[in-house]
Amino acid sequence: MLRVIVSLKAFFTTILIVLFATLSGIGQSLIITGKVINAQDNAPLSFVNVLINNNAKGTTTNIDGFFSITIQESALKKMSFNYAGFAPFVYHVKTKADLKPLRRQLIIKLYQSTNQPLQSTVANNNSPASAIIKRVYQNRKRNNPQNLKSYRYNAYHKFYINLKNKIPAQTAAEVDSSNTLDSTEKRLAHYLRKHHLFLSEAVTQHQYIFPNYYKKTLQGNRISGVQNPVFLSIDQRLQPFSFYKTHINVFGKKYLNPISHNSDRKYSFEVSDTLFIGENSIYVIHFYPLPDKNFEALKGVLYINTKYYAIQNVVFEPVDQYQSTSFRIQQEYHLLKDKYWFPVQLSANIIFHKKKLGERPMVGTLRTFLKDIELYPPLRPRDFSKITYEVAAKANNQTPDFWKNQHQAHPLNPKDTLTYTYIDSVSNHRLFNGLATTLELATYDKLSYRSLDFKVSEMIQYNGYEGIRLGAHFSTNEKISEIFKGTGYIAYGTKDGAFKYGASMSIQNIFKRFDPQLGIYFSQDVTEPAGLNLLAPERWSLNGVLRQALITRMDKVKTLGAYIKVRPFRNLQLLAGFKNQQIEPTYHYEYLSNTINSPDNTPTALNEFNISEITLGLRYAYRESFMKKDHHEVYLGSQYPVVQFNYKRGLPNVLNSEFDYYKIEGQAAYSFCLPTTGTTSIRLQAGMIQGEAPYPLLYNGRGGLTQLPLRVDHSFQVMGLYEFVSDRFFNAFISQNLGRLLYRSNTTWFQPELILIQNIGFGTLTNADRHQMLDFKTMEQGYFESGVLLDKLLRINYYQVANLNIGTGVFYRYGAYTKKGLENFALKVTLGLSF
Repeated sequence: MLRVIVSLKAFFTTILIVLFATLSGIGQSLIITGKVINAQDNAPLSFVNVLINNNAKGTTTNIDGFFSITIQESALKKMSFNYAGFAPFVYHVKTKADLKPLRRQLIIKLYQSTNQPLQSTVANNNSPASAIIKRVYQNRKRNNPQNLKSYRYNAYHKFYINLKNKIPAQTAAEVDSSNTLDSTEKRLAHYLRKHHLFLSEAVTQHQYIFPNYYKKTLQGNRISGVQNPVFLSIDQRLQPFSFYKTHINVFGKKYLNPISHNSDRKYSFEVSDTLFIGENSIYVIHFYPLPDKNFEALKGVLYINTKYYAIQNVVFEPVDQYQSTSFRIQQEYHLLKDKYWFPVQLSANIIFHKKKLGERPMVGTLRTFLKDIELYPPLRPRDFSKITYEVAAKANNQTPDFWKNQHQAHPLNPKDTLTYTYIDSVSNHRLFNGLATTLELATYDKLSYRSLDFKVSEMIQYNGYEGIRLGAHFSTNEKISEIFKGTGYIAYGTKDGAFKYGASMSIQNIFKRFDPQLGIYFSQDVTEPAGLNLLAPERWSLNGVLRQALITRMDKVKTLGAYIKVRPFRNLQLLAGFKNQQIEPTYHYEYLSNTINSPDNTPTALNEFNISEITLGLRYAYRESFMKKDHHEVYLGSQYPVVQFNYKRGLPNVLNSEFDYYKIEGQAAYSFCLPTTGTTSIRLQAGMIQGEAPYPLLYNGRGGLTQLPLRVDHSFQVMGLYEFVSDRFFNAFISQNLGRLLYRSNTTWFQPELILIQNIGFGTLTNADRHQMLDFKTMEQGYFESGVLLDKLLRINYYQVANLNIGTGVFYRYGAYTKKGLENFALKVTLGLSF
């Protein structure tokens, strides 16, 4: 009996040993991790396909080039690394010894290949790739993170600048012994081995409620060499948040998204790989424009996950290689809550072709990492104001512990640390702070000195009446009071030889909810008569400067007024105001008034006017943006239609006012860009005045023809400056900028853009005989002119910071108000700025 028991025990022990050995050999898992880099410059390669055996299992590297994959040791036969434009690398596992290297962190180097994939020359709507893209398009609303009801996340950004072409020497000894580098290049080579040219970090919080409530708050910001950084982080200026909109906006230019309606008529798609991840597959699809299509196109790679047919990764860049700034953008999405795809890493490489050190263009790299992502947080629309971008009070003075916490997840490398140490030295510190001050002047149009802010744009101006206008415009800042603000100015015109001045007092920042502003003001100045003045934020523009330069007719005006502005809704601003004006024309003019009669009951000729007026105004600008730093606000514009409206009423016998009238006037403007047709701009204006109204209260025809052949937007180019006058009018200014859709230049200084323009105006004037000593016309039969412009015929670079764009064009006037022969034509010069 004992022998049987012992025999059974030995049997089961043997079975267990054999079973354990078998399971150990079959079931042992191997976790393989590593990083894939470019063999040429050791840069990480994002979204490389990592395949096991014959595509039985796989993954992709993340934006930093890292990957991780788990496989049974006994099942592993080979690993393949495939990436577009690079030769594939295959690692074979034939013996157990081949597994040993895989247990360590791998560094895989891929070499660029000279063999480029063949591109299709015809559309193929029935290809497998096109069918996949159509499914992605059908699911775009579901997968677009900007269609979520609400979300909130924090983001860490790092932006650094280096040179595109590395100096050929790598080590210090190679630099010193090089015969091809001069002394300057050797110093630069030594510096670039250990430092960036520029480095900045930022931490931001983002909040969003569908469809139009958005706010970004800069919580931390530091820039090498700058104590008080001016700008917010630039992540959304350089790259889109997601890749689902029909048009992808980068650097202000819109590109047609390959994920768009009927995109297979513009783009060619090819499936280059298929990866299997669990129950889902990832299709790797290359896209590029068809050769016979001319539009603002992209090329790149899409990684489509069959889980909801969503974008998991995307890499894209512009097809046009002759832009002053080119880019390569990468985005990585993760599936949250097994339901929603959301971006988690964004990367952009930007080549500034016009900004060089020697012959080497600068290259900027922006890395963005999203964290603390909350889907459907309890956000409220009333907590969002007009401020879209805000700098927190401590953003530029965060503690070392704050940055240490950020670097736990995203540590600085030695090159980053040395860059801060070197550039923050005393000499470089002054240089970069001087540059920051210059940028602050350009951004906020203000120069601060203690408790006063001085408006830079009003220090020197020019117009045809005053000549050079020298002035000082100053206001108190938050160092005196955050609620009360005092403003004053004084100016002198060198041509008219007269001083002008004014002062105001306002109350603001009472509470955030409706952004109320109350103020009173007084001024004695000159203004152009018969204009259209609508509620709008303060904003410097080159077009405004050019229009001001044309003005030759002014009224001397003494004004006393008060106003209140509120925002009942984020996109709507209301104005209620009162003012009394004493107007004295500086030109020959008399108005025959029927309300002020002479003793013999004949109309009285007036050449000075006392007017009291109330104004009710509104401005609706959907999704307009403002940036706020400290107490400075900067208007960033709106990509949607903007509507402005005024109702004005003249109050007779109030402060000796002489005129009873009412005015209704307004404007609607919209500019939109399509990669296939260019930029369309439409501006409609209309107004009417009923009652007693002298010329300063009427409407000029918005002419722009003077001895200065400058083209000013939204004006009639062949119409005399004060040729037409109306008390009822309608204007339409329409332009179509075809950009470079018809012709693409291979140079950066010559980038012609074709612009087609159509301007139309109608107007009437009742009791025209009351306006004496003025030479004018009315345009009841309609004024028409058309024009063709070639903009950017010459691009002059200014210290590699901005471009002055110069072009020319011709306009033709036709219809009932034509002139003689060549007088119906006007040759114009266009001026513009780009960065």
